[in-house]
Amino acid sequence: MAATCRCIGDPHCRTFDGHHVTYQGTCLYTMVRDNCTQGYPSGKPTFEVLADFKDLRGNGVSWTTAAMLRLYDANGNVTRVGKVYCVSI
Repeated sequence: MAATCRCIGDPHCRTFDGHHVTYQGTCLYTMVRDNCTQGYPSGKPTFEVLADFKDLRGNGVSWTTAAMLRLYDANGNVTRVGKVYCVSI
């Protein structure tokens, strides 16, 4: 199964199920992980994708500065297509 989510700019995000959300907090967000029940962590994940949002201009607006893939008990592949990085697990 393949699915796509993304965060761009001051972070406007589209979730895997097509919803649009905007985060203005300045912290590390868990964007996706497995081993959840009804939206809450229920066990040790085998993978998770994190996004780091920082206030780069000092005006209270956060921007996407990094995305991280953490693999625990899973194998994954990261490929680049133009400016987009694709993760397969």
